[in-house]
Amino acid sequence: MTQSGTPFVPEPYNLRVPATMRGVLMLEVAAELAKTRTWRYMQPLIHLRGQGDSDWAVTMFGSDSPNAIHQVASKEVQFAIVNPGAILALAIRGLGPFAEPIPVRAITILPQWDGLGFAVTPDTGLTTLSQVRDQKYPLRVTLRGQRDHAQHTIIG
Repeated sequence: MTQSGTPFVPEPYNLRVPATMRGVLMLEVAAELAKTRTWRYMQPLIHLRGQGDSDWAVTMFGSDSPNAIHQVASKEVQFAIVNPGAILALAIRGLGPFAEPIPVRAITILPQWDGLGFAVTPDTGLTTLSQVRDQKYPLRVTLRGQRDHAQHTIIG
């Protein structure tokens, strides 16, 4: 939907228009860099505005931090991705770290393999998670080094 409430229907673009050419080229450069394993900077923050406008009309964020949820709710960002998706479910319902429901909506879920592994050495004698719980076995937990990743909120 556009700001006026009418459906957005993309029109075919013409790369002969310089503004279109520049915009598409920069987005494609960013896409190629983000796909490169050795390129460290893979979280895009994309600002879009009309040619000649002074204000940015649309901001998109490819994030993995729960902070992106608050940025969408405050309209600082209009479209964001968060990972894992469970953090968005908590935000919408006002559960976990969210004291009240956050006024955002999920528009799609991108299925991906997001494994969570548990490992213990054989000498612990543990074979099930219920044994860990029942015995209150002291665990050492390792998580991603990125402190603002949503995984810390979900697991912590």
